Amino acid sequence: MRKKYVGIALIVAFLTLVSIFCVKTSYYPIIGRYMVEQKLSDYKKRKVKVGYDIINNQYYEKNAVGTTGMKYDWKSDMIYDYAVDFEMQKAAEKKYQEFLNITSLFPTAVYPDGLVIGATVDGQNFSNICAHLDTFLIWDAVHMNLEETKNRMYDIVEQICQGTQFHITSIEFRYYNLDGVYDLSCNAGKKSVLQEDLKNHIKEHLLRGSLEQEQYAKWIKEHQ
Repeated sequence: MRKKYVGIALIVAFLTLVSIFCVKTSYYPIIGRYMVEQKLSDYKKRKVKVGYDIINNQYYEKNAVGTTGMKYDWKSDMIYDYAVDFEMQKAAEKKYQEFLNITSLFPTAVYPDGLVIGATVDGQNFSNICAHLDTFLIWDAVHMNLEETKNRMYDIVEQICQGTQFHITSIEFRYYNLDGVYDLSCNAGKKSVLQEDLKNHIKEHLLRGSLEQEQYAKWIKEHQ
C-alpha cells in the first residue's frame, strides 16, 4: 500500500513539474501545437505546420522559405510574419519622410533620418498590425526642467503616431537636451502607446562609458 502512495506522489510531482515547464516555456505538447497550427492556418488561409523553439520560447513555421515564414508567441498572442514586417519597414521609409516634410517639427530638435521599426500581428484580430519603434533618438538643443521634458517627449511621440498613422504599441525613445538625457520605454501590448500614461515611463538616462559621455559633452559644448 505504501508503495502505491509513493507511486501516486511521484506521478503528481511529475505532472506538477510538467505543468510548471509548460507555463514557463509556453510549450504545450500536442494540444498547443494543434492550436497554434490552426491559428496560423486561419491567418494565412493555408495549411501551416509548426515546430517549437525552446530557446526563444516560441513556435515557428516549418519548411518556410526565405522571408515567407512566421513565428508565434503564446504569452503575448502575437504573430511575427516576415512578410508583414518587411512591408512595414518599406512603408515606414515613405511615411516617415512625408512626416518630416509636412509636420510642424520642434525647431530646436534634430530628428533621425529614418525609423527603426518592426511589426507583429494580433493573434485575436489579424487586421490589427502592431508597430514597434526602436532606437528612436532625438537631440534637442534647448534647456528644460523635468516636467517640460516629459511634455516635450510626449508631444514628439504623439507627432510620430499621428503623422505616420502607424499603430505604435511599443517604443524605445531616447531624448537628449541641454539639461540631461532621458529614456522612454513602453510596451502597451496590443493598444497604442498613446493610451498609456507615457510620462510615467520616462526615466533619466545615466550616461555609461567614456564614449557616450564624450559624445554628449561635445554636443553640449557646441550648443552653449
